Amino acid sequence: MPRRFRNLWQASRYYGYRAISRGLGLHVSRVFILDLKRTPPITADRYDLTYRFLTADDVWSFAADPANDLEASMVDRLADGNDLCFAALDGSTLVNYNWYAISGVEAEHAMGVPIRFGNDTAYLYKAYTRPEYRGRGINFPAVVRAFHALHQRGVRRVMGIVECVNWSSLASYGHFQPQQLGRLITLGHRKPWWAHYPRGAAAEAIEFGKTPSERCARSPESLTAVEA
Repeated sequence: MPRRFRNLWQASRYYGYRAISRGLGLHVSRVFILDLKRTPPITADRYDLTYRFLTADDVWSFAADPANDLEASMVDRLADGNDLCFAALDGSTLVNYNWYAISGVEAEHAMGVPIRFGNDTAYLYKAYTRPEYRGRGINFPAVVRAFHALHQRGVRRVMGIVECVNWSSLASYGHFQPQQLGRLITLGHRKPWWAHYPRGAAAEAIEFGKTPSERCARSPESLTAVEA
């Protein structure tokens, strides 16, 4: 198929899906897990950035700048040890960050469906690059470093949920040889009134529709180490 027709076909699928999504509250997403042992090796950094986990104090400070798209309410999630946030910094500027939930995540961060999983699993629910740094290929090497750092801390795998028309993200995760678990399909605005869970999740001890309980508590001091 010629490229222009392929682009037209993709555009029609995208806008058709978005129209149905707005009208019916339909969301169709692919669910996958990434084995961190398969993470590509770390390569040289072209921009001489610093990579490390953020502390609650870091997030509180960076949340003051709207360009960082951080809410001050996220501070408590780090302080409690429920989440981890791995970041790339250019001096004192927050360039990129990837936010992970450990052992479970609430519905508002997972397409309206709560999920419970083991302490060896992290769920990537936000990846962000500061606007003026976009288009430089920063996110992929940052994610590679984040995965290596998570593995060093005992995390064995990362779970992701990506909407079916987010082709750029799906292609990016393809570099990590994902194991596909199936589709998460929800109907309903704000709070889904119907959901279809991925068929492969149960075999991986990932429970959709289950509220996280006794989430893994990690000491805040353990989040300060710098990971290259």
